[in-house]
Amino acid sequence: MAEALKTFRFVKDPDVTGPVQRVGQRLVEGVGEDPNTVHFFVVDEPQPNAFAVPGGYIFVFTGLLTKLADEEELAGVLAHELGHVRHNHFFADAKKMQALNLAALAALILSRGDPAAFAFTQGAGYNLQLAFSRDHEREADASAVTYLRKAGYDPHGLVRFFEALQFYERFNPPLIPAYFTTHPGVAERLGVVEALAGDSASAHQRQTVTSTEWDRLRVTVEPALAEASSGPPAGPALRGVAALKQHRVAQAVEELRMALNETPKDSSARGDLAWALLKHQQIEEARIEA
Repeated sequence: MAEALKTFRFVKDPDVTGPVQRVGQRLVEGVGEDPNTVHFFVVDEPQPNAFAVPGGYIFVFTGLLTKLADEEELAGVLAHELGHVRHNHFFADAKKMQALNLAALAALILSRGDPAAFAFTQGAGYNLQLAFSRDHEREADASAVTYLRKAGYDPHGLVRFFEALQFYERFNPPLIPAYFTTHPGVAERLGVVEALAGDSASAHQRQTVTSTEWDRLRVTVEPALAEASSGPPAGPALRGVAALKQHRVAQAVEELRMALNETPKDSSARGDLAWALLKHQQIEEARIEA
């Protein structure tokens, strides 16, 4: 397992890993599990996907993060994967799992990230997610609604996620991993989750990831979102972050200075500007901003 994990392109930027891990740990603590028994990772892959594997490891692809609208949708995805972990669905079908060791599982997760891992996966001829039965998927969905409520999340975040999947399934099918659409179908899963979520939201909702942190996560994963023509226009602070992540330091400095002219007390933008100036070899100015 450890050797196979070395082939993964893990995201290490705390602007991405921090929110994912905080949301995940909030879910784990909400169901009374030891936070040290479940681990959350972000893999740099464009496919909109997420997986759980034995041992309490949950992986989210960057391609999925760009499709999620907010923290509640992320929580819904992680809660579903946590359902597979807690119900130990991996070993429910012993006949299938006898042939699937941990190294194979690791390769399956990154089916297109590394040529050797891809070849190994093709040779194994398995698909981890399709190994889960319809009943397992339904159980994970139902458990996710329960976990979300226990953690103080509105379970309608999971409903919105399935609504988005349904949209992509209809208008851009290649974006959706096969297991989402066939095992069982999105429409069926949406109906079940919607019924379980009901009309009322959680009574104890609280925010773990601020809107600013969420925006930073998304532009870190996909900087082009800061320049996207659709949706509300990104402000100079966010454009500065995106430029900084792409190592366009001069543009980052310009955008962040503009942001501070608009909002002088924006400590986040000031910290980003100090870092950009430091990378631009403007040491004294960086010290002043810091």
